Amino acid sequence: MKRTLLERLVCPVCRGALVLHGPVQESGEIDSGLLRCHTCHGEYPITHGVPRLVRPLSAGGVQVRNSFELQWSTWGEEERIFGRTRQDAMTYLATNLMHPTMTRESLRGKWVLDAGCGHGMYVRCLAECGAEVVGLDVGDAVTKAYDRVRVFPNAHGLQADVLAPALKTATFDYVFSNGVIHHTSDTRLAFSRLASLVRPGGYLGVWVYPFRHPVWEFTQRAIRAITTCLPRRVLRSLCYLPVPLLEISPAYSGTSLRTSTWRQCAQVVFDFYAPKYQSHHHPQEVQDWFYEEGFEDVVLMPDPLSVTGKRREEH
Repeated sequence: MKRTLLERLVCPVCRGALVLHGPVQESGEIDSGLLRCHTCHGEYPITHGVPRLVRPLSAGGVQVRNSFELQWSTWGEEERIFGRTRQDAMTYLATNLMHPTMTRESLRGKWVLDAGCGHGMYVRCLAECGAEVVGLDVGDAVTKAYDRVRVFPNAHGLQADVLAPALKTATFDYVFSNGVIHHTSDTRLAFSRLASLVRPGGYLGVWVYPFRHPVWEFTQRAIRAITTCLPRRVLRSLCYLPVPLLEISPAYSGTSLRTSTWRQCAQVVFDFYAPKYQSHHHPQEVQDWFYEEGFEDVVLMPDPLSVTGKRREEH
């Protein structure tokens, strides 16, 4: 952990200030130690350079965390993830989750949060762009994601829940969450938590599952009622079987055997059918969330359902 991250952290339970105890440094970085809240006396370890600021999760939250931990331990090293290389990922970010008034160059030196960083591909891209980027994830997969970028002095890892992100309000220039908040028990609350982290004049971008045809929605709910109850390792093996069907019913990412390997396609199938929590939304609904949280210049981006907006300046 870089010390510059410490000043932005708060207790995930009471949002009190945290004090660092017993840091062990390696190559100028805090590799281990303890963060203690002097308000509620909560204690949170730092291990492998990552602060672990996760409050106790519900049973459903544990299922989701474990599903994604298995996903990224299995597929996190793939060259293509969701059908995209690292170069493709940065292009996708710029065209779908960054506000039209933003540029890659404008992120240099700015504080950026990838809320639900998973594989960490975007963290690497943004670090290379010169942003002070924080990769947040609820699972231990953030450890490997951070290992890939810890050589960058402007890259940070944080294990925390988007429903309790353990970060000070109004301290980020840009927050984005790509396909994450719809995997929480309360998508609207998760959106509100992330919105609170954006400073006045800063930007927020989210991608959530769009609501499709009612028949498709009903069918998928019925299938997921089974798949989310299967042992995850069994489901991981079964996810290779329906890969050819991605040509008939395309994944949201467009991943198919035309551009990706069978193994890479199976990751997309697992991503959709493994986690217990999953909600689908309408464009106007998500746009309204932005307005309700004090954003303006709200834009529906090309890849549904991506929306971005700018937090109103204080006067």
